[in-house]
Amino acid sequence: MNNKEAVDFQIHNNSSFAHVRKLATDYKNRNDGILQKEYWDNLLSIKKRAVLESDQLIAKVTWCFEEIGKIQDKYVESFIHFSNDEFYEGWCLLEICENITRSLDMHYQEKNNEFGIEFIRINTKKFQSLFPYKLFISPGFLMKTRCSVCNKLITPRNYCGHENGEIYDGEMCHGIAEDIEPLEVSIVENPVQKYSVIDKDSYDYGVIKYIIKKISSPWDAWDYKKSKKLVPKYTKVGRNELCPCGSEIKFKKCCLRKKQEIDHFDFTF
Repeated sequence: MNNKEAVDFQIHNNSSFAHVRKLATDYKNRNDGILQKEYWDNLLSIKKRAVLESDQLIAKVTWCFEEIGKIQDKYVESFIHFSNDEFYEGWCLLEICENITRSLDMHYQEKNNEFGIEFIRINTKKFQSLFPYKLFISPGFLMKTRCSVCNKLITPRNYCGHENGEIYDGEMCHGIAEDIEPLEVSIVENPVQKYSVIDKDSYDYGVIKYIIKKISSPWDAWDYKKSKKLVPKYTKVGRNELCPCGSEIKFKKCCLRKKQEIDHFDFTF
């Protein structure tokens, strides 16, 4: 049994996690609310005991349940922000969902969408694809990095032995940046950090508003197909008619070959 299989077995069979497992699988009944405090308190208690007993497997399982809870909560919170026309705030939470899911995948992947993680993964990408954001700021830095587990400085010749992304005592190992020196700022279309939106307040969020009006719960299923359609003013213009762009030139000699297209969406709910 490999590490992922061991974690999966404990998640589904260890009675210590029975209550948090029930709360986590009941995600569809928490439309506008986050997980109860007892969920987090229960996990903290189990983790403390596991660390005290040097049980790294159980400590890792508690971490997995914590990440599952965070993903669920952040997705619900993003839906609430969208419902309140707070689109950038919801966008940032979708990125957090994406990042936490990526971390969780390293150690556990659910089966049959029992915790809603696969649903969130798919719908996060769909929501992101419909946002009008196209350009982002991408900063470059020179910095030092320390290990979050042992606090040792990490260099190409100084490896502390802790694996980045691994779970130690119920916490994920990561690098802590220090002595950060800005080097450059680039404008990019595919950023590492999606929250770095340029001028986030001057966009049309009509498509997102339409979806939110059509679904009553963050867990409602929806999908869409995207196509291109001509701008309405070009659809029924004859070749020899005056061009609708206002140039007073015949359509065939003006905009016939450069008809403007717009995105068209067909939604299913």
